[in-house]
Amino acid sequence: MNDVQRTRPSGEVSSAEDGASLHAPAPLPRHPGPSDAATTTSPISGSVTAGVIPAAAAAATGGTAPRRAWNPVRRVPVVPIAAAGVLLIGSWITVNYAIGASRTGREQARELAIVAAQADGLSDIGAMLSAQPTKALLARAAAVDRDNYMLILAALKTLPADDEIDTLRATARRLTPELVELQAAIGSGNLSAVRAIGRARLLPTLDRLRSQSASIAAARLHRAEQIETVARIASGLALFGGSAGLGLVALLFAGLRQRSLVERTRAEIEERTSTRLDALVSHATDAVTVLDSEGRITWISSAPAFPLARAPQQAIGHFFTDLIHPTDRKRGAAAFAELLSSPGAATTTQLRLATAQGAQRPVEIRGENRLGDPAIEGVILTIHDVSERTLLEDQLERLASRDPVTGLANRAQLEAHLGNAVTRRNRRGGFAALLLVDLDDFRAVSDTLGHDAGDELLRHAARRLEQTAGDGDLVARLDGDTFAVLLDDLRSVGNGQSRAAAILSGLRGNASVTGGHSVDLDAHAGLAFGAVDLPAREIIRHADIALLEAKAGGVKDVVSFTDQMRHKVTQRVALTGDLRRATERDEFEVDYQPIVDLQTGRTVGVEALARWTHPHRGRMAPGGFIDLAEQTGLIRPLGELVLRQSCREIAELLTRDADALSYVSVNISPRQLEDPDITQVVLSALQDANLAPHHLMLELTERSIATDPERLVQRLIELRALGIQIALDDFGSGYSFMSFLEDYPLDALKIDRSLSKSMADRTDAALLLRGIVEISANAGMKVIVEGIETAAQQQRAAELGIELGQGYLFARPTKLSALEFI
Repeated sequence: MNDVQRTRPSGEVSSAEDGASLHAPAPLPRHPGPSDAATTTSPISGSVTAGVIPAAAAAATGGTAPRRAWNPVRRVPVVPIAAAGVLLIGSWITVNYAIGASRTGREQARELAIVAAQADGLSDIGAMLSAQPTKALLARAAAVDRDNYMLILAALKTLPADDEIDTLRATARRLTPELVELQAAIGSGNLSAVRAIGRARLLPTLDRLRSQSASIAAARLHRAEQIETVARIASGLALFGGSAGLGLVALLFAGLRQRSLVERTRAEIEERTSTRLDALVSHATDAVTVLDSEGRITWISSAPAFPLARAPQQAIGHFFTDLIHPTDRKRGAAAFAELLSSPGAATTTQLRLATAQGAQRPVEIRGENRLGDPAIEGVILTIHDVSERTLLEDQLERLASRDPVTGLANRAQLEAHLGNAVTRRNRRGGFAALLLVDLDDFRAVSDTLGHDAGDELLRHAARRLEQTAGDGDLVARLDGDTFAVLLDDLRSVGNGQSRAAAILSGLRGNASVTGGHSVDLDAHAGLAFGAVDLPAREIIRHADIALLEAKAGGVKDVVSFTDQMRHKVTQRVALTGDLRRATERDEFEVDYQPIVDLQTGRTVGVEALARWTHPHRGRMAPGGFIDLAEQTGLIRPLGELVLRQSCREIAELLTRDADALSYVSVNISPRQLEDPDITQVVLSALQDANLAPHHLMLELTERSIATDPERLVQRLIELRALGIQIALDDFGSGYSFMSFLEDYPLDALKIDRSLSKSMADRTDAALLLRGIVEISANAGMKVIVEGIETAAQQQRAAELGIELGQGYLFARPTKLSALEFI
């Protein structure tokens, strides 16, 4: 077994003296000392070795660096020894002891020199750890620490014990906890701890070990030389004359042995360094290569982290441009030519390399011209694989221009294409138009069937729009359930309108979604034509205005934008702003209309009706702003204001006259019922006004029931549990059916004024009302008929069994203080 490297095949080094065992990956090459014949620099910083690179290249190509073995037998003068042997046998015995002592001293000096060299290597590694290496290099450094440290312990173990050797062993053992802690810090990726250990604790101990071992080695070598000198003198005196030849042979043999030790140690260090360099770069993330002055590869790491068109050993001697993909070869040749012509220059470029499978791999290449450096004399290229980064950039670009749910273009891409289309049509003639399509009842589908069903419905709509659109048209999804179709190359305005109508017709129809549910897909649409003086966003706004007009008017055909629509929308926007400010400032008032007993004429309740005094339009009834509040979402704060004011004023009235009336009826919108906190809002209004819950009736419309039946039932159950009454308003005005009376927790039905007007003249209306009254009575519900304006209507309602009525016959809506309570 070699005295220098005492390792097991597994790479572990054991020492009986300390019992420590360190495990780490393969070692890094150390920085050489001044005595090394070859100078090396770290490949991580972009430098290459002058003496190590050829050896690593030889290893990469399957060979080894040539090294001539030293043979002392060829140089021993056998003939003089044979001639003087008889005369000098006695003298040889005399000086044999001195030579043996000299040999022992030199062996000890050699072992101590190894200790100093390994400590020097550890010191260089510690200095590197004090810098900022990568985690992979830290792992390699830990391996070097372990190997060098175990070589130190093995060398010290072979030396005989004395005070100096014991001092060295004690110093070496103090490294064990630092190296173990260093390996743990590297394993956990704690770079700050690694630098702290290397700088504050490892380097001082290593410097002390190196200096002590070097000092002791020098001293023992000096003593060995002194012993040799004494042996030479004794041999010369004892063997004066004829023994001079043997003395010369002994000195020659000792000198040759010393030379053998130096050459063998140097060869071992060079071989370890070259092997470690090749192991380091072969497992690195980046590939490293060196080019000559003509751009040919003189060295390349043996196993790059990504495939090349040629194996590394086959690439040596070829131009580096041969490894570049043909599409980038010309650009790469120009970049390297500029680099080769500028000594000391450094540049970074992105190219695509050709792979063994004929594909391409995007890489980032950092080149540094070191032709003028005598230690390098080449151009160093560090090749970094950026394929994952390029893939991520492509994905981000797709996300920036495509809708993730449907795969259609998004708003940004639509605006870019729309602007180009308008410019192109202006130059070549024809028209370009934008069709906006908004799906009907999409929110109801998503809320009742789930978001997956909603996304599937969006994809159905996207595919149908793509199928009916023209080849040159662009289909996009703007947001929510709104789609856009860019109609390009239109011959006329009429042509655009007919194509838009065909697209809308192709969209409509039945669609199956998750869970086997069938959904009726329908939509409203608005159309706007492009003009060269209109930016893309303005064209989109015009189409949106037309779409709003179609939805507000319930128009199922495509509505084209007009200037009158813009004026109407402008007024609507202004009114929305005024309404928002009025809501924030609580500028609303409440009027009340009595609900009377048709038999006695007594007022049993009042309906609260919101009124708004606009600064320019004057006093406005609910019909002038309630729909706008519903569409903009302002109905929630507005409804809460009316609720709180009504509860407060009725509570004050009942405080003055407890028998004035039984309840106040307040309208509640579908938007308010969608609020999960509606029950808490109502309870808070009652508590703040100190009004008992049975004095409050909430009126909801049939549209509220159609929005989300299951959720509505739960809301109503919660409200009725508080003691609040629930009434269904405008019953009979829409698609009412009697199952409402059984499925929903109701306390009262309010008959729409359209039935109250015809009940006195039409038999069918009277029969319908009689049936409603009977069913309501069986369900324990009151019936209130609205719109009573004549005594005949009052009489007819009483004859039909209707208990309560409301209308101008009794009183118009007014302030609570102006009402007379009977």
